[in-house]
Amino acid sequence: QIEPIPSGNLPPGFDPSTCRSVYVGNIHSQVTEPLLQEVFASTGPVEGCKLIRKEKSSYGFVHYFDRRSAALAILWCFL
Repeated sequence: QIEPIPSGNLPPGFDPSTCRSVYVGNIHSQVTEPLLQEVFASTGPVEGCKLIRKEKSSYGFVHYFDRRSAALAILWCFL
């Protein structure tokens, strides 16, 4: 069984066993939400994604239908 490793300060009541979202940082300005979804769909079906654009760097969240796919995406990023 693959488990994501939470980092940082988690809010009270946070249950990592139900987490289906992955944070993606330092996203290039030319990356679009459809491209982000296409890339991360390689680890499982993506429910959707959200990009947050900032002046110097952008970040986003990829939301999966199941937590196993989210955990695989986290591991895939470290390969």
